[in-house]
Amino acid sequence: MFHIVDDTEVVGQLLTEIIELFGNSAQWFSSPTKYLAFVESPEFEKPTAVITDVHMPEMSGYKMMKMVLDIYPDINFAVISGEANIESKYKELACMYLVKPYEPQQIKLMIEKFSRCKNEGASVEIGCAEFGDRDFFRVGLCPCPKLECIR
Repeated sequence: MFHIVDDTEVVGQLLTEIIELFGNSAQWFSSPTKYLAFVESPEFEKPTAVITDVHMPEMSGYKMMKMVLDIYPDINFAVISGEANIESKYKELACMYLVKPYEPQQIKLMIEKFSRCKNEGASVEIGCAEFGDRDFFRVGLCPCPKLECIR
């Protein structure tokens, strides 16, 4: 299960469809506050990863990541944004970044990396790939440290 947090409905639904196309389940949340309410509810089950936008009206994706990680410190996050170099004191909390526009195959690779990390544990060697002029990279220290840099 992947959780998606994006305030743009079309983006959230499209990303959900792409993830489901590759055989995974996904749940979309239209705002960070809705996702935080879900995280604190009895229905919450830890996802394989949370994929979030950065710029949203109620709060940034980075601030939401910090708040979720304060509750569940072992959740992996990926950021999908139209800006490659967004500064934030919480930027290092994300395991992966994908710059829009992205291709479905890039989402597939991201899913595979997170899924292997979850299923095989932090000792698994996941490896790198090339994406030409697209920035898709890992930063910071993730619960699965073998999510390697992809650039």
